[in-house]
Amino acid sequence: MDTFTKDAPTGSFAQSTNNQIVYTGDHGLSWTGYPDGAPSTYSGGAEGYQPSTVLSVHDGVLDFYLHNDSGGNPVGADPSPLPGGNRYQTYGVWSFCEQVAPSDSHRLDDFKQAPMLWPQNDSDAPSAESDFPEGSFIGLDFSGFAHYGGSGAQDVFKVQSLVSSFDPTGWHVYTQAWGPGFRSYYVDGQLVGTSTNRVWSGPERWQLQVEPLGTNDGASGHVYVKWIWIGTLS
Repeated sequence: MDTFTKDAPTGSFAQSTNNQIVYTGDHGLSWTGYPDGAPSTYSGGAEGYQPSTVLSVHDGVLDFYLHNDSGGNPVGADPSPLPGGNRYQTYGVWSFCEQVAPSDSHRLDDFKQAPMLWPQNDSDAPSAESDFPEGSFIGLDFSGFAHYGGSGAQDVFKVQSLVSSFDPTGWHVYTQAWGPGFRSYYVDGQLVGTSTNRVWSGPERWQLQVEPLGTNDGASGHVYVKWIWIGTLS
C-alpha cells in the first residue's frame, strides 16, 4: 500500500537503469520503472518516458505531469511498485484511486494510459497482458483488456457503456482482481466485466503506464494517484 504522504520532488524519480529503486513510500513500498530515454509503445524508438520530469509526490498524491520535454516531444512515465520487495506475483487484487486533470482544451490528447499486469517474459504478453483502465485521453474512454491465447485475442469491457455518467476527471477507484480462471475489472466497486478465457497463471508485475500517443499538439496536464493497494487472494 502507498498513500503518498511521503513527498518526493520532481527529479527524485530519475533512474539510470531498469529496476533501480527510486522511491519508497509511507508504508515501505518501493518503486521502480523505466529510466529516462526509454521508448514507449508509440514513440517509434524515440524517448517516450522521462520520469525525472514527469513524476513527483506532493500533497498526498503521486503526480504524473504530462508535458513536452526540452526537445518538444511528449513524455510520460511507467512506475511499478514492488510489494514485499518483489514486482511479481501470481493472482491477487490491484487497486488505485486516480483523477485525470487536463490543463487545457486539448484534454491531454497527446497521451494515453494503460495500467497493466505484465508477465515476466515479454513474449508471453499476448497470452497474459491485462490492462485496466486503458484508453486515450482524447475521449477519456476507458476499458479493461484481457489478452489470452497468444494470437491477439482479447476480451474488452468498456467502462462508459456499463458505468453511467462516468467521468475520469473526477476521482475514481479502479480495481483488477485476478485468480484461477478469471480476471475481473471494477470501477468504484461496480463490476465492469470478467474474462474467463484461457486466463494466464504465471507471475506478473503491475505498471502504472502513462505514455505518449504518437501525436504532438502541445497538450499538458496531470494524472493524480491518491493511493494504491495490492492484495493477495486467499
